[in-house]
Amino acid sequence: MQEEKKYVIQGIFIAVGLVFLLRLFYLQVIDDNYKYAADNNVIKRVVDYPHRRRILDRKDRLVVINGPVYDISFIPKKKTKIVDTLAFLPRYGHYQRHPGYADDGIPEGP
Repeated sequence: MQEEKKYVIQGIFIAVGLVFLLRLFYLQVIDDNYKYAADNNVIKRVVDYPHRRRILDRKDRLVVINGPVYDISFIPKKKTKIVDTLAFLPRYGHYQRHPGYADDGIPEGP
C-alpha cells in the first residue's frame, strides 16, 4: 500500500513537472505573442519643452526671454555672398526683431 502511494505521488509530481516544461517550451519557442509585446514595450523618449515666460530679477530687469530659436542652413547651387544675415532674412519673412531686445542683441533694462 505504501509503495503504491509513493509511485502515485511521484507520478503526479512528474506529470506536473512535464506540464510546466511543455508550457514553458510553448511560451518561449512556439508562441510569438510575448515577443511582440516585449518589442512594443520599449521606452520612447519624447522631449517636452516647457513654455516659460520672461524671467525678471528683483529689480524688474529682464534676465531671460524664452523665445523660439531657429537654425537656418542652406546650400546654394551657385556660390553667393551674403553680406549681412539680419538684412537678408527679413526679405523672406524668417526673422522678426524681438521687442525686448535692443539693436545690439542685449536685453533692454528699465
